[in-house]
Amino acid sequence: MKDYQRLQPGDYSLHWNEKGKCVYIVSPSDIVVGRERTAEDRVEWLLERGKYKEALEVFEAATEGVGKWNRKEIGVKYIEHLIEEGEWEEAADRMRGIFEGDAQLWEKYFFLFAEKGHLKASLFSRWY
Repeated sequence: MKDYQRLQPGDYSLHWNEKGKCVYIVSPSDIVVGRERTAEDRVEWLLERGKYKEALEVFEAATEGVGKWNRKEIGVKYIEHLIEEGEWEEAADRMRGIFEGDAQLWEKYFFLFAEKGHLKASLFSRWY
C-alpha cells in the first residue's frame, strides 16, 4: 500500500463485498482488494516459478475446477522440465499417466528420446 510508513492503524478500513466475495482494504492513498485463493491461482503461481511437479499435485488434489489449466498441459510442462534437467527416466515414468490416449504426444516424445539417445528398452517398456 502506498504511504504505509506514515499511516496509523486508524487510517485503514475494511469493507466486505458479499457479491464479489472479497474485502476492500481502504487507506487515504490506496485501495487493495483481497480475495480467497483458488486452485487455479495456486497452479498459476507454481508454474510461473517452475514448480511443475507441485502444480500437477495441486491440480490433481483440487476438488473444484482449475480454470484454464488441464492435466495434460501441466504434465507436458513438467515432462519438458524433467528433460531439460536431464532426468530422462523420471520423464518417461510421468509420460504414462499424462499422455494416455494421445498418440501425437507419444510420437513426439518417442522421437525426442530417440534423437537424444535416451530410448532405452527399460524406458520404452514402461510406456506400455
